[in-house]
Amino acid sequence: MTNLPETRVKRSNISTAKRWIALFTCFTTRAVHLEIAEDLSAETFMHIVRRFTSRRGYPHQIISDNALQFQTVFTQEYAKVNELLAKKGNHWKSITPRAPWCRGLYERLVGLTKKTFRRAYYKKETWKR
Repeated sequence: MTNLPETRVKRSNISTAKRWIALFTCFTTRAVHLEIAEDLSAETFMHIVRRFTSRRGYPHQIISDNALQFQTVFTQEYAKVNELLAKKGNHWKSITPRAPWCRGLYERLVGLTKKTFRRAYYKKETWKR
């Protein structure tokens, strides 16, 4: 068999772009669901919530951090969010401001996720045969 043509084995133009990850976790089972975000806008966050709920179903309660995009969702798109969640009998709340002890479980999961991604990305060893 001959070698493949250069056009089929040549790497395409690889560009780098910053991405963010939204981490959803179940407080009962500690199941983790990750969604990729292209930016930190409130609109993108609402798309992420829709993707999550369409794939995993509606949670009974959503507890979020006090980040700016979450607060923007609460202030600007509060009617849409409430309509979306009220259909299923759910509610969304933020954690207490300036209370870091309220974030223990998911901050630990964020740390473990970062550690796992760093290990996967920076691993230089090749598989031994």
